[in-house]
Amino acid sequence: MKLCSVLTLILIHFAIGPCAFACESPQEILRKVVANQGASESNPFGFTRDRSLLQYFRMFPPEVSEKVVALGGRDLILEAGAGEAIAAEQLFMKDLHGLLSDEAIELKKRGLDIWVQNHPNQALSKVSEKLLLERPSVLAVTKELDRKIDLERLGGKLKVVAGEYFEDISNSRLGRPKLILDPIGVMSYTGRPSEVLRKYVSTLDEHGDIYLLMDESYRSVGLEARVDPVTQRKAFSVKPGSDSWKYHNFPRWTVDLTDGTSIGFLDWLKSLNGHGLEVQELLNTELYVEKSTEGIERRWHSVKIRKTGASVTIPELEIVGVDESFNPPSRRFKVK
Repeated sequence: MKLCSVLTLILIHFAIGPCAFACESPQEILRKVVANQGASESNPFGFTRDRSLLQYFRMFPPEVSEKVVALGGRDLILEAGAGEAIAAEQLFMKDLHGLLSDEAIELKKRGLDIWVQNHPNQALSKVSEKLLLERPSVLAVTKELDRKIDLERLGGKLKVVAGEYFEDISNSRLGRPKLILDPIGVMSYTGRPSEVLRKYVSTLDEHGDIYLLMDESYRSVGLEARVDPVTQRKAFSVKPGSDSWKYHNFPRWTVDLTDGTSIGFLDWLKSLNGHGLEVQELLNTELYVEKSTEGIERRWHSVKIRKTGASVTIPELEIVGVDESFNPPSRRFKVK
């Protein structure tokens, strides 16, 4: 009888498998991804940690650069997922025009010309015209900072919180930002999106805005070129019948609802409209010219969120599945 009991326990153990005791939960997997800065066998380079201010102004919708220009010396920007905080530090450069020429040189090295709608050079010029004290302060949150920043030189305008998971940082340390920017950052890697969004909303200034840059899509396009009669520069338009859009992130992020159906994460965010929030998807488009007749059209997908009432309702999502072989990881949630 005792032998049977022992054999039964052994069989149960192998039937359940070692994962019943040792395997990591989806939340633990995501935290490890963040701790490793996204680096893995399938993604050896990990996170993009060196985005410039110019790239922020290009990827986010034009109204973001306009808001940055409009903010004053007493206002605060919260950057959630700042990487090496390069964009944040560049906001306080004396002359930002060099960023434009640097990018043009880099694109030419790759054999690309660029035709960008809503090019942010005017915003960079307007920021350059402001004195340091007239520019908004920035709180940059990053899990790991691998370089030294001379914060004293910036007169306290830039502060960095490094080494902590965003969900574990108390709201009191995040200030009262007028603008929250999440550039494929915290929201794209968290296993607790409801908690992150609540932190954003509860710390946000009454008249502030949240911008989540969450995806990019692209398609191959045929081009038609014409010469602008005023500037004498070539201007390009997309021919009809180009390839369909290919998305990176949104199709891989899903939410299982209580009625058994499943929706995309973007649709879940949009479902929060009318619950004390206004949620809107915004697109920013760029056209990369490879040849005079061919190119790549790219869209950056942002979600803009603002408070519309004192009472905000955000349902709790639980992470139930993750595939870290993608960057950002594929994530599946369910409504609790």
